[in-house]
Amino acid sequence: FALEDLLEFAKPLRMRNYSISSSPLLDPQRVTITVGQVSGPARSGHGTYRGVCSTHLLDLEPGDRMIAAVSSIDSGFRVPENPTVPIIMVGAGTGLAPFRGFVQHRQAQHDMGIDVGPALLLAGCRRSDHDRIYGDEWDAWQAEGMVEVDWGFSRQPGQPRQYVQDRIRARADRIGELLEQGAAVYVCGDGSQMAPAVRTAIGEIFAGGDGTPEAALMALTEANRYHEDVWAGA
Repeated sequence: FALEDLLEFAKPLRMRNYSISSSPLLDPQRVTITVGQVSGPARSGHGTYRGVCSTHLLDLEPGDRMIAAVSSIDSGFRVPENPTVPIIMVGAGTGLAPFRGFVQHRQAQHDMGIDVGPALLLAGCRRSDHDRIYGDEWDAWQAEGMVEVDWGFSRQPGQPRQYVQDRIRARADRIGELLEQGAAVYVCGDGSQMAPAVRTAIGEIFAGGDGTPEAALMALTEANRYHEDVWAGA
């Protein structure tokens, strides 16, 4: 068999979906995505496995062309239409991607003279000097009062491990205050461990001393105030 004949029997690769990490209000002609390269020891024990799409993107040069599609989402995972609604964003690693676009959007609205509500980001990464994605941008936005950022570092030398759910509990008073103001909650990242832990932590805060975390979270979800964009962890 020739190679092209064998490929006839191969299934097409599934489409890879990435969150857009920029706002069209900043530049309607430019879209950015945030991708972490998948790379690690091959399961066979021989050589290194590299993700097909992430490696392809990494190997592209400026000016190269590729096929892509922009899809509209129906899940509600987008910045609120009312710019005064407070937002609570929770993400780790490349899960911070859509929130960069959220804050860019509100920054652009603010620059147009539109009133915008408070924003709180609970962000997670391994170390402050290693993978604090878009760190300089978050610092600048925080200095301008566009967002409050609270980092949890899981591998910071000399410090105990902190994950986003730990930072949520540490900021319970502030989160409770924003929830009382009608804040919408957005969670992006690992769906196997991070997202369930965040659900529990947010549910505990919203429930307070009345009811269960599960019932409180359901109430937020039914009110269209709790949104997730999660994927299976490695």
